[in-house]
Amino acid sequence: MDYLSFKVDENQGQEYYTREARSGFEAAMQKNFWQGVASLVSGRRNQLISFEQIIEGVPFEGQYDAGVQDIPVDRIMGSMGRNQDFGAGFLPNKPEIRHRWVKIARANLKGEYLPPVEVFQVGTIYFVRDGNHRVSVARALNQVTIQAHVIVVRIPEELVGQPDLAEAAWKYEQDHFFHYTHLDQLRPEAQIMPTLPGFYRRMLDHIATHRWYMGVERNSCIPRDEAVASWYDHVYLPVVQAIRENHLLAAFPGRSEADLYMWISEYAWFASENGKQPLPYPEAARSFADKSASGLPKLIWRVLERA
Repeated sequence: MDYLSFKVDENQGQEYYTREARSGFEAAMQKNFWQGVASLVSGRRNQLISFEQIIEGVPFEGQYDAGVQDIPVDRIMGSMGRNQDFGAGFLPNKPEIRHRWVKIARANLKGEYLPPVEVFQVGTIYFVRDGNHRVSVARALNQVTIQAHVIVVRIPEELVGQPDLAEAAWKYEQDHFFHYTHLDQLRPEAQIMPTLPGFYRRMLDHIATHRWYMGVERNSCIPRDEAVASWYDHVYLPVVQAIRENHLLAAFPGRSEADLYMWISEYAWFASENGKQPLPYPEAARSFADKSASGLPKLIWRVLERA
């Protein structure tokens, strides 16, 4: 991390440290800008990893307090709730955070005490719970370690140490979905590939609900494989067909039919009158398509992604 050139001089006064800190912030902002431009060309995301999305996709098995310890700064790769304020590498991307960033940088340069940051450890990487600005400054100062209060989140052993935890979590979730549903055997032609974490798990909830309604209607226990096949044939496929007929994927570049199925099924409830009965899925898909030009579906998408 060589994009800043802070100079520490114990003989200098307050103005000197303030000037150096401000200069460092401007350099970091500029670095983030060019990093963002490069990401448009390369296709790589210029964002911190979202703790919420990782936890949505990774089945966690409890947590424990590991106390205060020194952790590697370069293993802090994500944030809890503040991943929009910083680009990849904790580069600041909002002018509004300048005052706090400069204040922390000045204190760090002067050698003043700063409290430990608070982080969640998931596998071998860390997510900041409190102290995003301190981590950003630490990276700017090329610190190797930083003192942190660590909460370890237990995850399946096969995910520990994965270089791309988000990708590994998605694959883990996908494998669990098909192992549980046998859909790849029941309907070999099925291509269900959501791009967002947690969507496979939410589809399992849809299947469970469909199975329950089948049981109520028949007054009997429905075998899982039968319920899965019925959900695919009578719930999922009709929505996908409506998506194709209305060319909806064109309005959502980079998303899949499975993503739109999930949004439309949620939209069916969202658009129902007085929150009573949901719209039938094909009707909800047509309504979703009609409103695409207005941008309303994308607004609903943002809301549902955070649900």
